Amino acid sequence: MEYILLLLLSSFLHCQAEPSPGCSMPQPTQPHPGRHHKFYITFEDPILGEVEREYELHLPAHYNTTNTVPVPLVLDYHGWTGTATDQMENMPWRDVADMDTEGFIYIALQGMSDVAEGGFWGSWNVSRTDGPLGIICDPELHKGYPCYSSCGSCNVQNPCDWTSCHDDAAFTEMVLYEVTSTFCVDLDHIHMSGASNGGMFIYTRALADFSSTLASVGPVCSSPNRGFNPMPDSPINIIDMHGLNDRTIPYSVDGPDNLGAGPDGTVIANDGWYYHIKMDHLMAIMDSMNCNPEPQPYPTHMDGVHGWSCTQWGGCDEGKEVVHCHGEYTHDYPFNNRYIEGVMIIWDFMKSHPK
Repeated sequence: MEYILLLLLSSFLHCQAEPSPGCSMPQPTQPHPGRHHKFYITFEDPILGEVEREYELHLPAHYNTTNTVPVPLVLDYHGWTGTATDQMENMPWRDVADMDTEGFIYIALQGMSDVAEGGFWGSWNVSRTDGPLGIICDPELHKGYPCYSSCGSCNVQNPCDWTSCHDDAAFTEMVLYEVTSTFCVDLDHIHMSGASNGGMFIYTRALADFSSTLASVGPVCSSPNRGFNPMPDSPINIIDMHGLNDRTIPYSVDGPDNLGAGPDGTVIANDGWYYHIKMDHLMAIMDSMNCNPEPQPYPTHMDGVHGWSCTQWGGCDEGKEVVHCHGEYTHDYPFNNRYIEGVMIIWDFMKSHPK
């Protein structure tokens, strides 16, 4: 009987949320549960000095207004040329947060769009021309990209630059500090997702900088540029989604409209970028975490729709797991016009995978 009581106590303690400093603090006047609000934050960018950044935050409909009950947090990064507002209003993350009985705080962060000519060029700093393994594109095919003022002058010496040079990891740290100090967050349930350039940020920066903080990541239609593929600094749960017919960030050399194999295990996109081949990249991550090399099916409610299927690798260090999903679609979230189905699959994984 004593042994059973110890097991029950251990299980109870394991299920307890780790409250953030914001728990029991006075709840901000905005947003109300079921609503979202835009916040501005000024901080010292380690590279560029003082800068103002922004993010939008959605409180789940069931959020306890005493600000004392910890809930999970999901950070989300839009694709290249995207905006936090578009991600908040047109992707169904907030709907999933409100549908869930517990809910989660959803944050859409805004990438920098510091292009002198103006326009919508929101981006995340994920690479540079002179990468760790050499140049990241074929300069003959890289044309028509904007020049971000944060990167200095754009010239023939930097033919493959294509995003802002702001420190987005430092921005993420400040957002995490502000939100966890203000709202009641479960520190064992901080998750991150992102699509395209946003997913590249996860593979390029978050795995190296935030693996010990995050419970899981969910990159969508993304893979890192040549050489910008660091391994996690500690084991982490991963659910990755990628369309087999992606023509922007090719899934593999067997996909449509790519230019074949590139240097260092990459595939050359039709616009000249060198992207790490998805499964080779994931296998390297799993090898670094000592995952079981034998995969198992990972069932979801959308299996078979447009060729959708998911595979799971378990037994990773610290009990972490990796899931990879793919289907017959292009550079996008899965299930076009039914995005909520893919977001629900990501959230179901995140919900069951604490830190």
